[in-house]
Amino acid sequence: MSKLPDLLRVFDGAHLPPSRTYPQLILVTSALSTNSSWLLQHFVRASIANQHGSLYGSDSLPQKRPVVFVSFLHDLEFHARCFRKTGLDLNAIITEKRFIYVDGFTQLFVATPPETNSMVYLQSANKSTWLDQVRSAILEAKAGGISPTLIFEGLDSLHALGIMTAKEILRFVNNLQEDSGISIISAYSADRMLDGMSTLAQEQTTYLFSLVRRAVAVFSVRSLSTGMAEDVTGAIRITKGGQPCEAREIVDENEFHYFLGDGNIGGVKVFEKGRW
Repeated sequence: MSKLPDLLRVFDGAHLPPSRTYPQLILVTSALSTNSSWLLQHFVRASIANQHGSLYGSDSLPQKRPVVFVSFLHDLEFHARCFRKTGLDLNAIITEKRFIYVDGFTQLFVATPPETNSMVYLQSANKSTWLDQVRSAILEAKAGGISPTLIFEGLDSLHALGIMTAKEILRFVNNLQEDSGISIISAYSADRMLDGMSTLAQEQTTYLFSLVRRAVAVFSVRSLSTGMAEDVTGAIRITKGGQPCEAREIVDENEFHYFLGDGNIGGVKVFEKGRW
């Protein structure tokens, strides 16, 4: 069971009120040696927590919010395995249209995806249809009257693979944010990727900085600067982004440690430094 205490609760997407003037964006960055999927999964649980009981044993959570999860890094089964370790029945919330998975990963590496009605597959050879496919998923999740949390995993891999330019990715995100309540985007921020003089490195730097400027909060997941530790997997630092937040007081800059107990991102603990 994941144990994410109150020190992260205030940063849940479910606790950020939709802005009246611009879409709210949370940026999650990680190095190549770290995995931020567990944090994205935390945001999923936070948005839908009240559907199957509060994650934190409290009745004070705001209204539940559906989730549209767009991934170019993993298929649905990867996340389903991790969610099962936290006690979340992914099939149930998919059936209830509380969670819609948009799979952009499978078509990049598998010629023919499995037949299923439980998700949306983006066709790698026809990226012109992606915008309409994701927007349809957002509107389907929004049918209950609440704008969904929109999560993007691995968008920058499209740039690295030469499928889309950084500008095209940013335009793609902008066109979809209007219909969502809160957007969460993961991106790699390894120094070796950003320090190069190649066109790819320069565009990646511009892409990342553009997201930082648009974000109300930035979650940076990294390995320990001191190396490996038996009871600590890495660190997560929370900082303010470039956009003001209408609930800005909740973005309290801080740094925590996290531990993937069994080496699987489905069983993570987050704690303050020195309080394991």
